Amino acid sequence: MGASIVVIVILPFLDKATLIKNPKIRIIWKYAFWSFVFNFIFLGWLGEQPAEELFVFWGQLSTFYYFSFVLIILPLIGRIETLLIEEFTKN
Repeated sequence: MGASIVVIVILPFLDKATLIKNPKIRIIWKYAFWSFVFNFIFLGWLGEQPAEELFVFWGQLSTFYYFSFVLIILPLIGRIETLLIEEFTKN
């Protein structure tokens, strides 16, 4: 449980997009952010459910996505968007 709080605290520092910080321009980030919010709400709902096999499975899958979003997906999105911006500004 403590790791999930630490992940939320370090979330702003893991964003590797150096050129643009405005989320209105970052198209990939918008979809990723809303999937993270949906997953957060879904995990809260799953926490209220009884510990049955189906809910446990979805809880484990959502928890994996929660941590992989912050530790893997977020830095990758920043690098991809930075490369795309650099490619478009060269021309």
